[in-house]
Amino acid sequence: MGERDRLTAWALENLSENSPAWSQVMFARDHVASILSRKYEQYRNFWDVVGTHRSKSIILPVFHANLEKDGLRIWMRNNFHDWNISIDSDHPITCDFPDVFSDDNYHYCFCQGMEDHKFGTHTENNQKFTVSIADDYEVYTFFRAIRKHLGIEKE
Repeated sequence: MGERDRLTAWALENLSENSPAWSQVMFARDHVASILSRKYEQYRNFWDVVGTHRSKSIILPVFHANLEKDGLRIWMRNNFHDWNISIDSDHPITCDFPDVFSDDNYHYCFCQGMEDHKFGTHTENNQKFTVSIADDYEVYTFFRAIRKHLGIEKE
């Protein structure tokens, strides 16, 4: 068996076999990384775990990705209620996000474990912002919209 990706290695070291956190680790690794990575090598080690937080007494990761070629940095965490996602982009993110988040829900951006990367709303600054998104499906839609807007394509 080959070397494990960094996210899976972190999860194996820090999560119990039956931890409910596995679903968010797998979602980030298998789905979000697949949307935004250009090639397999990037996909394999797309995420770093840069911190942790607790929800319902369970240790949870804070994910970080740096897409240098695309000028995009991402931090995100899930607390079993929602995802908080912070975006720091070299380019304005002006795409249509079909109702996946609302600046009116910014007060749900608690950003546990990633407080240093809690930015303002998308309306205030479309290059550096934080959003609260309710579920995995909307997170997937959010990142697909960003991928299309920035022209991220498989190589």
